[in-house]
Amino acid sequence: MPPTKVLLTDDISSLSVKGRKRSHQLRNLAAHLCQALEAQLHFLYVEDIPEHLRKRKLLAPLDKRSPQMITQLKEDLDKVSPESEVHIESGHPLEGILKWIKKNSPNLVVIGTRGLSGIGKIFLGSVAEEVIRHSTVPVVVVGPKVKKAGFATKGKKQRILLLTDLTSASKPAEDFARKLAKSTDARVTIFHSVGDAIMHVKEVFLHSRIPIYSLDKQIAEMKRWGREETTKRVDQFKKDGIVTTGQVVTEEREIEKELKRELESDYDLLIMGTHSRNKLLTSFLGSTARNACLTSPVPVVVVRSI
Repeated sequence: MPPTKVLLTDDISSLSVKGRKRSHQLRNLAAHLCQALEAQLHFLYVEDIPEHLRKRKLLAPLDKRSPQMITQLKEDLDKVSPESEVHIESGHPLEGILKWIKKNSPNLVVIGTRGLSGIGKIFLGSVAEEVIRHSTVPVVVVGPKVKKAGFATKGKKQRILLLTDLTSASKPAEDFARKLAKSTDARVTIFHSVGDAIMHVKEVFLHSRIPIYSLDKQIAEMKRWGREETTKRVDQFKKDGIVTTGQVVTEEREIEKELKRELESDYDLLIMGTHSRNKLLTSFLGSTARNACLTSPVPVVVVRSI
C-alpha cells in the first residue's frame, strides 16, 4: 500500500502580515492532518516565472538563488511535521500544482486563498478554484474568513460538519468524512437542507405557471425522503463507532444562509461535495462550494464527485 501523502501548496514569496498569518494557518492545519492520517507532508511552491525567462535560463530557480530560505523553510516544516519534503519549481502555479498532483498522487491537498475583490463581489482565488475544479483528490481550502485552522487529535474531540445533498454526488465527501472521523475520533454532524431544494422546485413551478398548492404532496415527500436518507447515513456512521447526529433543515431558505448559521457552532472542519462537470462546464464551480470557501470560519474540504 503506497504511503499517505498530504500536499501543502503555498506562496512563500508573500511578506505581508496577512500572508504570513495565512502560511502559519496552512502549515498548522496540514501538520494536524498529517498526524491524523499518518501521512507525510509535501510542501510545494511553484514560482511564477515567465516562460521566456525560464527557457532562456535568465533567472535561476529559487532554491539556487536563495538556498538559505529553503533551508529555513525545511527546518520550520520539520518542527510541525517531521520528515517533510520541500519541492520548489518554476512555471505557471496552477499548471505546476496540477502536474505535481497527477505525477505524485497525494491523498489530500491543502491550499489557501485570500479571495479576489471584483465589482461589488468577492471571487475565489483563481489558482485555488482551478485546483478544486481539476484535482482528482480532496482539496482543503483555508479561505479569507477562517478564524481557526487546526485539526489537533489531542485534547478536545474535533467536530466535522458534513454537508450533503444525499445524492451520489455527495458520496465521495461522505466517505472521506467517515474515514477522517474514524481515524481521529471526531464527532460528525450530517447536514442536509430540504428547504433550499423546495425553493428551487417552487421557482420552476412559478415560471411554468403551475399553481403552487399542487406541490403539497411533492414537498411532503421531499421532506420525508430527506429525513429518512439522513437517518440512514447517521446509522452508517454510528456502525463505524463515530459519534454522529443528523440535521435536516426544512425551512425555505437558501442553503448558504443555513450553512452560515450552523457554522456559528463550534466546528473545526466543513466537508462537502461538488458535482463533476462536463467539458462545456469545467469553468463552473458550484456556487455553494464557492461561497463556503469564501465565507466559512473553518477550513473547507471540497471532494469532487467522480
